Order: sequence, then structure tokens, then C-alpha cells
Amino acid sequence: MAMRAEAQAEYLANLTEVLQLSKPQFVAGTSPQTRLAAIRRNAQRQFELRRANDRILNEVLTPEGDDGFTEAQVGQLEAFADELLHFSASLDAGAAHRIHRALCAHAERRGLRDMLIRELYFSGLSLNYLNLRDRAEDVNMFGNQVSDYFERGAAWMSSYEQIEDEQARGFIVRCLGNRKMGREEIHGWNAPEKHFDMLAGYPLYLKIFDEAMAVIRSPHYRGLNPSLPWDSFEYAMHFDRTIYLDGLRDRDDPQVARDVLESARFVYNHQEQIARIKDRMVGPRTRYVYLAARYHAGEISVDELVDSLLGIHESGKPDDFSASGLIYNLRMPLLAFWYSRHRMDEEARCPFEARIQRALEDALHYLQRVPRNEYAGTLNRYVAQLVHEQIGFSSGALQQLLNYTLACHPPTYVHSRMVAWLSRLLAERMVDVAPEKLAGTFQYPDARSVRENRDAFCKRVYDCGLYHDVGKSMVLQYIGVYWRSLMPEEYQCIQKHAQLGYSLLKDSGRDDFAEVALRHHCFYDGSGGYPAQLPPCPQNVRAVVDLVTVADVLDAATDDVGRCYSVAKTLAQVTQELQKDSGRRYAPDVVRLLEDPDFFAALEVQIRERRAHIYCDNDREDEEISEADNR
Repeated sequence: MAMRAEAQAEYLANLTEVLQLSKPQFVAGTSPQTRLAAIRRNAQRQFELRRANDRILNEVLTPEGDDGFTEAQVGQLEAFADELLHFSASLDAGAAHRIHRALCAHAERRGLRDMLIRELYFSGLSLNYLNLRDRAEDVNMFGNQVSDYFERGAAWMSSYEQIEDEQARGFIVRCLGNRKMGREEIHGWNAPEKHFDMLAGYPLYLKIFDEAMAVIRSPHYRGLNPSLPWDSFEYAMHFDRTIYLDGLRDRDDPQVARDVLESARFVYNHQEQIARIKDRMVGPRTRYVYLAARYHAGEISVDELVDSLLGIHESGKPDDFSASGLIYNLRMPLLAFWYSRHRMDEEARCPFEARIQRALEDALHYLQRVPRNEYAGTLNRYVAQLVHEQIGFSSGALQQLLNYTLACHPPTYVHSRMVAWLSRLLAERMVDVAPEKLAGTFQYPDARSVRENRDAFCKRVYDCGLYHDVGKSMVLQYIGVYWRSLMPEEYQCIQKHAQLGYSLLKDSGRDDFAEVALRHHCFYDGSGGYPAQLPPCPQNVRAVVDLVTVADVLDAATDDVGRCYSVAKTLAQVTQELQKDSGRRYAPDVVRLLEDPDFFAALEVQIRERRAHIYCDNDREDEEISEADNR
């Protein structure tokens, strides 16, 4: 058993090392050669650690006998999962969910009731933190599964007094209150109008809230188990109800506003008492919740709210990367921006414009410095919200998307620039040897118009490649899992990047970019890939999708610098794979371009040189980079 404990400690050490390696910082003046060597070393080391952690995870989850885990194994696995899962500060919610799911199945098979109740709670909690939710795009990947775990745990409430274990009773109460988590009909994904409406599910939410509160406040149940944290349960219920501020931002509802203010005031008063005792300020999230609840209930004006939100941001420390630091530096600028744009007219907004713009710039600079840590899920949500708001109102929305991608995940930024460059290179070659294959693309009806507008045509293909992966800005917490192989749930979330990128680019008014982002993982013949069951590709971008799809594979598979999740392949190996799947996954006309020996030889050298240049150059200003790439 000691070896298992040592293996778990090794897993955590490997995870911590990968986080440190995944976002290297270079001092000014570091030579390109030194940068490149360090990035390559880091990627190789991350790959080694990834393989080691896959082995460890499989080892610790393998029962010693046919009867399942031993009692000692169960205890070690529970302790391991506790190290990995800690609400919003979870180091590895995916691995924690895999462990809790295995323990849940073990408890069911062995008829271990008290253990089963605990594991139903933690299985639901870990999946909740693993879940991809994007209310702007009606995405809620595993919400109903999350709710189902809690419903099953809460069902033991009918046997509460027959269950002697106090800890198990506490988990029943927790499950009772958490039944609202994730359910689509509660959180608005199944609104009658078939679009997201958070307030539509509030009556059902309130029913669950009241049922849980009746138990939590009951003198009977408190008397049965006086040592359970009943006051903490009540606080958690009120804290959770403040999520309906998101719904109130979409539309007004006086009753919901009154209920949310009741909960916000309860939370604020509780935090204020603690702050007074410890001689510190109430936390930034609690201050925001109370201020926003008072605004939606009509107690303060929007001017007072925005001024206060900006004040909270300005009181934060730009080098604070804790959970509170994320709120000060990212959440507050976003909220101030939102309320100024949606709840103020232009005249009222004018006095705040300079402060809001400065706050948004602060947020971007903060993102460039924030290290990889246990708050990846929280960071991902805030970045996704920033992206959505910038798309809606910023004149430089697309450039801002690249800024966020560079700040949060440099490898995706490097890949985007490489795919853009490769797409243009393939397009130029196609224009030269077979322009008729591009007829009907964009606004060019025939081969002659494509040839005559070669530079403009290829620049537009470049831009389609540059933005093909912008949806990854919405799934950063999954893309950054380099310390082990992805869980199936995480891979499903990553696959959503195509759909999310499509929606972002449509909102920015670039339908051609959007279609390429949506379809660059679809098979050429429609027999596979993702997203599935799409309508036929519009003819004016079909050729561009084909070019970008091949360019995407050429870069991803041959990257021997920053690629850390598999061994890079040679261009010859990748070309053979493309040829093998030509006509099924890849467009034959594009694959055929690689069969020219001179073009292939030149491409092999150019890919290596261009990749080295981009990896060493990605800390420059994006507009300057874009101009340099397009000269």
C-alpha cells in the first residue's frame, strides 16, 4: 500500500511541474535560440510527465482483487481525490471525477450504503466542476448527469433517521440542496422559446431551495445532528441563489430580484461580521453580489453600481493570482463594461468610458501574467465572458480574440498563426496550378477572377486560418490538461470549440470565418468528424474549409517544438496519412499539391523555419505580427 501512496504523491508533483512548465516566462533580451530550446525542452518534459501520470492513474485505480478495492485502497483513493478536488480551486477535477465514479461503482456493487451516499455527492460535485457551461451558446454538456447524482443522494432523505453515520447524513443534506445544479429546465436551457432564459426555471429552483431550507432550518434535524454545519449549509444555499443575478441581467423580474436581494443581504451580513472580527474587507465577489442585487431591486442606480464595480477593480492588486485576484482583475472590469453597455445610455456612460477602457486593458495585461494554477476553471469562465462581451461591442473584436488567446494559451496562438500561413501557402499553390478548383469561392466566380485577385484571395484564406480555432478561448481549462491524457468528458468539451468559434465569428459579422471554424474537423465526404450532422457546406467557402483542414493537420502533427501530448511526425509521414485518407477525410485536390517534389521539399524547410520564428516572436504586439506575416 505504501507504493500507492508514493505514486499518488508523484502524480501531484508531476502535475505541479507541468503547470510550471506550461507557461514559461522569459526575461527581456533572451535570444530566440534560447527561447526555442527552452520551449522544446519543456514540451519534451511535459510529455514524459504525462506518460508517467497516465501510468500512475491506471495503477491506483486497479483493484487488488476480484472483490474490488480493499478498505485501505478506498481510503487512499478518497484522500487522493480530496487533493485533486477543492471546489473552484481544483487541481484536477477530471481525475477526481474518474476516482469518485470508480468508488461510487464499487460502493454500489458491495452494497456499502454510507460510502455510496458520499460518492454520489462527490461524483456530482466533480462532474459539475468538469462540466462545460456556456449560457450565451446554450451549452450545458453534463448538467443533467450532475443533477442525477445529487437526486440519487437526496433520495436517501426518506431513510435519514435509519442511517446512523452522521457524515452520511451530512452528505444527504448537501445532495438535497444541490439537486438544482446543472438541470437544464432549472437553468433555462429548455425555455419554451427554445433559447436560453435563466429566469424561466426559477420556480422549480425555488421549490428545491425551499425544500432544502425546510430541512436545514428544522429544529428536528438540527437536534438529531447538532454537530453538522447547519449554518454553513444555510449560507451555501443563499450564496448559490445569487447566481440568478445572471438571469436578472437578461430581463427584469421583481420577485426574483427581491429573493436574490434577500440572499445577497444574508451573505453580505455574514461576511461583514467575519471581516469585522478579522479586521479585513468583505471579499470582492460578495461586494459585487450585494451591490448588483440592490441595483436590480431598485435600491441604487446603475451609475452607483458601475462606479462601485470599477472601484472594487481599482482596489485590487495586479499581481494577485488567487481566486479573489481573478475577481478583482477580470470579473469586475467585465461587469462594469456589461452594465455600462446594457443599462446606460451613451450620455450616462460617457463619464465612465476612460475608466472602463483602462480596466479592460488592465484585464488583458493581467491575463498575460497569470500563471497556470488550480483556478483554471474559474479563469476559463471569466475569459469566455470577456470574449463574448468584446465580440458584441468592440470594433477590434477579432484582434481582441487573438490577444486573449495569446495571453491565456500561447500554443493555440502559435498554431493559429501557423495554420494561417500554411493555408495561404496552399492557396497560393492552388491558384498557380489549378485555379479552376477555386472558382466560386468567396466572391470570385471563375478561375480568371481568382488569378487576377491572387493576393486578396490568399489573404482572405490566411484570415480564415488565423481564426479557425478562436472557439478554444472558451475551453481553455480542458486544452491545458497536459499532465495526463484527456478524460472522455474533457475531449467532448474540447470538441465544442468548433461550434463555439462559429458562434463568436458569426456575432462579429464574419460568416466566411465562421463556417471554416465550424467545419475544419469535419471529414471531406461527410462520413465523420465533428460537429456531426451539419447541413452541406456553403459552396463559397467549401474550398477554404478544405485548405484549412489540411493546414491544420500539417501543423498539429509536425510540431516538434511546443507539442507536448504526442510525438511529432515528419512531413513525409503526415503526407502519407493525408494520401491514405484522401477523398474521405481530406480533399483530394489539396492533398495532391503535396505530391509535387519541389513544393514538398520547399515546404519542409519553410515549416521548420516559420514555426521557430513564430514560437520566438509571440510576445510582440499582435497588430505588428499580423502586418509582418502578411507582407
